[in-house]
Amino acid sequence: MRNLLYIAALFCATSAVAMDVTMEINPRVLRLGESAMGKITLHDAPGAPPPRLPALSGFTVESIGREQSYSFNNGERSSQVSYNFRITPLAAGDFQIGPFQYDTGSGVINIPAIALQVLARGDPATGSHAQHLDELMFVTVTANPDVIYSHQAFDLVLNLYTQPGLNLNRNVSLSNFDTTGLSLTPFEEQSPTREAINGTLYDVRHFRTRATAIASGTFPLQPHLQVNVIFPGFFNRVETRPQTVESKPFALQIRELPSEGRPTSFSGAVGQFSFDVSAKPLQAKVGDPITLTLRIQGRGNMDAVSAPSFAIPDSFRSYDARLVDQQPNAGLKVFEQVLIPRNASVSEIPAVSFSYFDPERQRYETLVRGPFPLTLSAAGAASSAAVIQSPNPATPAPTKPLGHDLVYLKHAPKHWQQKTTPTPQATAIRLAVNTLPALALIAIFGYVRRREHAERNPLEILRRQAPRSARSALARSGALAKKGDVHGAAQALSDALNQFFGPLLNLPPGQLSADVVCQRMRSNGLSEAQCAALHEVFSVCDHLRYSGSSAADKSADSTRDLERITLQLADLLPACQKVSK
Repeated sequence: MRNLLYIAALFCATSAVAMDVTMEINPRVLRLGESAMGKITLHDAPGAPPPRLPALSGFTVESIGREQSYSFNNGERSSQVSYNFRITPLAAGDFQIGPFQYDTGSGVINIPAIALQVLARGDPATGSHAQHLDELMFVTVTANPDVIYSHQAFDLVLNLYTQPGLNLNRNVSLSNFDTTGLSLTPFEEQSPTREAINGTLYDVRHFRTRATAIASGTFPLQPHLQVNVIFPGFFNRVETRPQTVESKPFALQIRELPSEGRPTSFSGAVGQFSFDVSAKPLQAKVGDPITLTLRIQGRGNMDAVSAPSFAIPDSFRSYDARLVDQQPNAGLKVFEQVLIPRNASVSEIPAVSFSYFDPERQRYETLVRGPFPLTLSAAGAASSAAVIQSPNPATPAPTKPLGHDLVYLKHAPKHWQQKTTPTPQATAIRLAVNTLPALALIAIFGYVRRREHAERNPLEILRRQAPRSARSALARSGALAKKGDVHGAAQALSDALNQFFGPLLNLPPGQLSADVVCQRMRSNGLSEAQCAALHEVFSVCDHLRYSGSSAADKSADSTRDLERITLQLADLLPACQKVSK
């Protein structure tokens, strides 16, 4: 090996950014007489001088320009400056360029070595010995990593090798590729490289897909690539001929996931992941929703990643976890799950576990988050009507004995008048005059008794106010829906349900659910069809409330569902009130 090239770069550090230096040479396999392109890039090095490219024995080095770019990420600015050069070998052989060290005075920067292979012009790389066109190119299939398990995401690469001097256009198509048992993303072409095989030089194009094996076993792969070869024609024209290139046979081996050590919380995730859980609020009232946010991120088969399930005690009313965010390119999924405490005796939310199989370590891993301490207080009147016990009837006040009235005898009139028969009109007037005071006294007595009864029984006041409160909440829900606030409108609709059925059935917030309400209303005489419609109102309302702030909640379908169940509830409330009297 000969060290032919010395390239120095100044490493500069400031208080805000740290400088970094990278070097690239492409291609790294070439024929004597060809040139390779090199690039030295200074990252975040404002004001740094350009690197020195000295004249070297055995190579010619020529500077061909400078490139500069800036980028902004989260308010932070970064920059990079690239110095391009052309390097031409003067001799054949295998060379190693670097590693280099440069002392900046305040530190040393290391530039890793780059291997460079130069083939002699008389090598078989010229391809003059080839008798057929297909002898100038071939295809291979490779997989990375070498050991692959079922449901593991891995790279599957098709490599197209062509000898220099054979011109192909950019269009390449795939055929005879049996993908049974495999899940593939679209193929993407990677940066080309050069390789020397048995002294023959090849230009290599790489086509990569992200694959996942659905099951274990052996998958024989032998795809064909359809390429177009360009030949020179008459009058400076070119001619394109299609050519089929068969790949060398490749057997893809997929291992079964081990059963030993498999945790019960494992649901199929294979790769490397991180797991975070947050619960808010941790200080709440009985009946208030508590949201668990479960964040899973990593490298692996994200399609198989689902929300972790865990044992939820009966002291909570729970809803299914919902996917609120996913970023496939970043390997991220975020779920939300809503828990509603039924009583104030709950002291914590249990721990949540997420398990996955790590193919690099070849073992299962379990991440546990929690438990989460919880402080609960009794439900307030704002959320729903509390259970109110009716007091004992008031003891009637003892009646006092009536006194003896004094009766005074009047003197008889001096003259007696003859009695006349009254007219019907006079009789009616006399009857009205005599009965109106009595009726007024009865009405006043009834009003006073009702008010006294309501004062002794606050639940009756809430029951009388429930229809008016529900109608107000329904109107608020409709106004929010027109503004496009689906989540707020669903919350207002939930308030209508709480403010109506809480006092009507004397239920605390933690027990006010679709099943409980429908069971009570069915026993009161509500029809099965009406109970089914009421259950749907509760279900759709909870879905819109607890499905997070994703784009789906703002869709036209969610708005239509909200309008439909609002009208449905408006029709059901009078029927529920009627059967509950």
